[in-house]
Amino acid sequence: NVMIGGLIWRLNLLRWDTLMAVRVESGTKPFPPAEGRTALRRLYLYIATILSAIFALVPAAVLLRMGILFLLGAGDSVNVNDISLQLGLLPIGILAWRWHWGQVFAEARHYGDSRESELVRRLYYYSIAATGLVLLWIGLVDLLRALLDFAVIGAASTENNFRTEQIATGVSLIAVGAPVRVIHWRTAQRAAGQDGPVGRSERGSWPRRAYLYGIALVGALLILFELAQVIYRFFLWALGDPNADPFGIETLDSLVRSGTAAIFWTLHIIVIRADSQQAGEEEDIVVEEHPLAPTPPAGEEEEVVVEEHSRRDELISRIERLDAELADLRAELAALDQDKEILQN
Repeated sequence: NVMIGGLIWRLNLLRWDTLMAVRVESGTKPFPPAEGRTALRRLYLYIATILSAIFALVPAAVLLRMGILFLLGAGDSVNVNDISLQLGLLPIGILAWRWHWGQVFAEARHYGDSRESELVRRLYYYSIAATGLVLLWIGLVDLLRALLDFAVIGAASTENNFRTEQIATGVSLIAVGAPVRVIHWRTAQRAAGQDGPVGRSERGSWPRRAYLYGIALVGALLILFELAQVIYRFFLWALGDPNADPFGIETLDSLVRSGTAAIFWTLHIIVIRADSQQAGEEEDIVVEEHPLAPTPPAGEEEEVVVEEHSRRDELISRIERLDAELADLRAELAALDQDKEILQN
């Protein structure tokens, strides 16, 4: 299976590289975009990067969890077969992840980006940043619940190593989710923090807004839901319900979940406000640099229109001449490359 899969992957990759090398069409047709700039190529690379990262990060998280369980004295729950499986998957995932990640950067530098490939890049970064944030979120909740549970209840209710497994799961999820979140979010934030069209386009893109507003919405809903559960338990206790326990572990869990959600909600609201503020400052700068031009006198309006049309026709004619000359030069370059290949063969 490995040999057949590797052979098919390699043959198709070589075929795709051949298509990427073809850059010029015959005749006077316009120069087509490079295959390396297409959204489909970038989508394949980003999906392959995600799958490779999964095969690297999941085994790493599982091995880390097993190691923590062993250190905390719960080694009975560790399966030797699981260790061998994860150790087999880990190096393959790391190598595939490294190669595809390097290929993404190499093609972006060599071929540049189209509007479609830019969209794919943003979808990748914000989706992976959201995934890392969810892992970090869940791991932080599990770790805090286990620690507070131990502080409030003490050594009781520790049957079946529940608390130990909760701590191991929380630490392993944080160890995997935090780097994934930080790396991808910093890359996206670095692009959004730039001045000019690049930063403005990044801040106004719908993947970024969907990510920010989506996380803020989920955080707000979790805060309201968990706090409502706490208030509900207190009402039951105040009304004399014998089964109500507003000071129990369920209330503590709700407070942990709502507090963690409040932290991430606040952080994303700050970013949303910063984006809006920066967009408003850029609009003010544009207005100051380009104030409204005074209305020309009635007798000069026709002359202004004639001059604008004349200049526009001149620019169109010049662009057409340059396009024709550029197409001829590229055709000549393609012919020289073909002659060079023939001589080498």
